[in-house]
Amino acid sequence: MKNQSIAIIFAILISLTLQEKCGQLQSGGYTIPHRDIVIERGNSLNITCHYNKPLKGDEILTFKRQTDELTSLVRKINETSIELYIERVEKQESTFICNLKNVTDGKEQFVCMNSVLVGSAPENITDFECTNNLDMLSCSWTVKHTYVETNETVRLIFPRGQYEFNGIKERGQRRIMILDQNTNPQYRRSNSIFAIGVHMENIFGNITNNFTVENFKIVIPNPPENLTVTQLTTNSFYLQWRVPLSMRSFTPGLDHKILYTCKSDDWQLGGNKSSTHEKVIEFNLTGIPFPNSICEIAVSMKSAIANDSYWSKNASIFGITESTIPARPPAINMGSFEISNPDGKFFVYWEQLAKELQNGNEFKYEVEVEGHVKKFETTSNYHEFQNLPKENSYKINIWSKNKIGLSKEKSTLYIPPHTRRIDKPTEVIRIEHQDYLELSWNPPQRSRLTNYTIFFCDSKRDRPHQCKGNIDWINVPPNATHLNYTMTSKNYQIGIAANSLHSSSGIEWASCTKLNNGKSKMNKVHISKVEARSITIEWSWECSQPSPNEDYILSYCRIKSPSSSDCKDNMTDYVIKGPATQGKITGLVPYTTYLINVSIQPSNSTSRLQIDKPLLNTTDEAAPDGILKIFATEITNSSISIKWNSPDFPINGVLKYFLIHIDNGTTVPWAEKVDNETSYKLENLQSYSNYTIYASTCTTFCSEPSNHLVLTTLKGVPAKIKTPVSNGSNSTSISMVWERPNPPRGEIDHYEVRIKDSSGNEEVKKTHSQIYTENCEEKGNEFKVAVRAVNIFNGTSLYGEFSDELNNYCHGKGTYIFYIILVGAVVLSFPTIYFIKWIYVKLLNMSDVKVELPDGLVQKLPKAKHNEDHEQTIERASTDEGTRLLDDKKTAAPASEKSEKVAPSMERDQPSPTDQLQVSDEKNSLRQRNVPTKIADIVAGSKPTFLSSPYSMVGEHEMLKISSPYVQHGGAIMTAGRLDPAPPVTMSEMLKTKNPGYVSHDEVRLPKGYAFGAPAKNVPTTAPQVDLLTAAATPVGATSSPNYVQASDGSQMSPPSMAPSSSHLDAPAPKGVYVSVGDVAASTQPVMTSRGYVSYDTKSGKND
Repeated sequence: MKNQSIAIIFAILISLTLQEKCGQLQSGGYTIPHRDIVIERGNSLNITCHYNKPLKGDEILTFKRQTDELTSLVRKINETSIELYIERVEKQESTFICNLKNVTDGKEQFVCMNSVLVGSAPENITDFECTNNLDMLSCSWTVKHTYVETNETVRLIFPRGQYEFNGIKERGQRRIMILDQNTNPQYRRSNSIFAIGVHMENIFGNITNNFTVENFKIVIPNPPENLTVTQLTTNSFYLQWRVPLSMRSFTPGLDHKILYTCKSDDWQLGGNKSSTHEKVIEFNLTGIPFPNSICEIAVSMKSAIANDSYWSKNASIFGITESTIPARPPAINMGSFEISNPDGKFFVYWEQLAKELQNGNEFKYEVEVEGHVKKFETTSNYHEFQNLPKENSYKINIWSKNKIGLSKEKSTLYIPPHTRRIDKPTEVIRIEHQDYLELSWNPPQRSRLTNYTIFFCDSKRDRPHQCKGNIDWINVPPNATHLNYTMTSKNYQIGIAANSLHSSSGIEWASCTKLNNGKSKMNKVHISKVEARSITIEWSWECSQPSPNEDYILSYCRIKSPSSSDCKDNMTDYVIKGPATQGKITGLVPYTTYLINVSIQPSNSTSRLQIDKPLLNTTDEAAPDGILKIFATEITNSSISIKWNSPDFPINGVLKYFLIHIDNGTTVPWAEKVDNETSYKLENLQSYSNYTIYASTCTTFCSEPSNHLVLTTLKGVPAKIKTPVSNGSNSTSISMVWERPNPPRGEIDHYEVRIKDSSGNEEVKKTHSQIYTENCEEKGNEFKVAVRAVNIFNGTSLYGEFSDELNNYCHGKGTYIFYIILVGAVVLSFPTIYFIKWIYVKLLNMSDVKVELPDGLVQKLPKAKHNEDHEQTIERASTDEGTRLLDDKKTAAPASEKSEKVAPSMERDQPSPTDQLQVSDEKNSLRQRNVPTKIADIVAGSKPTFLSSPYSMVGEHEMLKISSPYVQHGGAIMTAGRLDPAPPVTMSEMLKTKNPGYVSHDEVRLPKGYAFGAPAKNVPTTAPQVDLLTAAATPVGATSSPNYVQASDGSQMSPPSMAPSSSHLDAPAPKGVYVSVGDVAASTQPVMTSRGYVSYDTKSGKND
């Protein structure tokens, strides 16, 4: 028994192990066949589903295709198996699912599934087509979907071989093959016929399609190139274009087609042309109907053996035929004029010339009154004449004109004088019917008429506005009194003229219009005033006055859209009791378009007569009806963000912007515009400031303001404090105060004071007041103090910028003594400066005192015989010694010649005047101060020559430029034995030189040809003797120094003896000539002489 139980258990385990399942899924069942199913179209599909467990009473097995249940195609095999059977299945790719379904609650449990692929063998290609342009061949075809993998092979079959092509492009089921010179194989455009084979193969079969390609019949050429108009006339274009390079050697030849269209008409065939191997094609397109016509010309090509489906794309060009004078003048009728008797004006009307007859640009009409010089030009179809007497007759000539010129012919209108003019018809009335216009009139009295002319002017506006549209006319018999005219528009002005054989009455326009019921038509029905909530309509009567027994009804409604005149809602009537000439509709919605009808209704009737076409107008904009509600979304220390909902109230116009008003109570309130947004951020606000904010909705006008928000910005960084101010200091402390920062940007929680001492140490201290005292006993004497404000926000310190530093000092004990000494020194400096200035002025005045010598100290010298000779001498006395100049009555040595003559040379044994000078060694001698301190340099190349005496040197040549210690001055001039005093020398001039006792002597030139060193006429050969001058300041009994006059460089040297010299002086003479007064010590150094000296041999009387 035990062994039997073990066997049963083992059998059950084997049975469970051998149970089949759905792939890797533990779904409780499976299908047969397993996994995917691939079958050929036309075969049957059979799938069995088996569930491994017994089914419950409310459970069944089902099959679905995707989501569709297939109840009719399922057969039950047993309690746990079903079969799906489909006969002759079509091509598809589907999923069939087996489910365990609970019929009670409709829930389904997945059991297994199969993917079914129903395919077919490849099928024939039915739409193979190829085109080419001889540069490239393009073929395309469509392959039918087989639902299984299919291999495709394309081969090109030429007479001499076959080639496989692997460059097929797939676009879904569409296949595209392109051959050109870069593909393999290449496109062979020279082959007129070849074949393309397409082979397809899959698991169900294979097929091969071969297609013959007639290469030259399927060519679609590129468009013609360089299409141009080479010549044109008033009715033709001479065209030229080039054949594309690839088609120039095309064997079958080409067909060319020329099309044109003018004035937006349909395309017309201009001609055809064939070509074979031409590069350039020319064609004369004729038959253009009108000059100055804008035409579009199109040229295309195709193969000569191809059908019409292979035309190339068009090459297009626009051309304008040549202009010429207008084809004719405008037509005119004998009665096409209007006379206005009261004001003497008359109008002439003519036909508007059609556009195609104008033949050129700048078209106009030229009007001439014969006998008048002036011509008129106009673009209208009428002309107004003024101030022409009605008693005269007039002949009016009218031409058509463009920029080329006038028409060959002219139209002439004869206007008879008033006395010969036919009377006009009377009671000319225009009657409007539904489809036509009727004109009625009464004939003129006592006139023999030949006919009437009825004029129609297609004008947008009725009389009395002038006709500006095209005018036309017809003639009616003389016995007619009315005319019915079928109209294409109601906008016609109608007039009539009565004509005889030689005269016409001119036009009488119908100014009265009646309706077909006999009622007079309202005239000038128009909207006179539009406001936001009202519209005013006005009207008038043409043929009669309004009746008091008629009411006027203004019917109006809002339209659906600006492009539609259909009413959005029912019409509303506004009744006006007659008689009336205007009505005002109120209670309208702003910025809304209304349709308005004006009707007449008799008081005792319910029928209405609409008296004019409907009017359309839009009311003006108004302020929006509602009020915004705004609220704040974010607040910072420099900005406030606000938001509002989109308006849900009538806007009454176009919403242009929202206007945000801001007021902080300190500055001028302002407003900012916001376009099409529902939020806005106010920026650049002051920190910790109160702002009142409200908003308005604006069209052309703004709504009432919204709720007011009173908000405060958050704390911010305080502004920089102004430089602190010292509040007093002493030897132990310093005190300073400061102003509150502006703006504070908060409550200012505290201040920080930064103190730097003279050693560079820095310390920052906190204070809550605006005054601070610092103990400075241990800190030194100088402090630099800066202050900043601090705000605290959410635990974070916001530090302002430190102020500019204040330099402050601690005053120690010794400091007061220092200040007392400093003040005393400043006070004493003023009298000291004044005393020094007084001494300076005193000395300055003493330096300007003249020095004069006593009479008798100067010996008169013999006067030179020449009237023009001068010798200039100046004596300058030192202000320190108190000497004076010689009196001008006591003259110096006589002048020997004119100013430029040189004193004659002396014999070798003749003493020089300087020999008589006694040199004084007294250190305190006045003249000792005038000793030159510089020795002149000797010019290179010349022998040194020593001055021998203190006499004046003059010469013809330019003197040597030597830096002299003497002060240059004009000097005194000796004339006629009299010494003129020199002008006084100022202290400033004296201070300019080392030797203030010298003044300059004017340069004197000798006569041309004067012989230096030779005795002159009337001049003694011996130099005159000069008495020694004794200084006035020398006391009696003191040793005096000889005085002399020196006209040379007064350097420190003693004059040598006047020995003759054989050397010439090459160095140039100095320009300055100086006069020395006083004792001059003998110089031991030689100086250069001027070129004014020439050595002279006294024995031979010759110059060296």
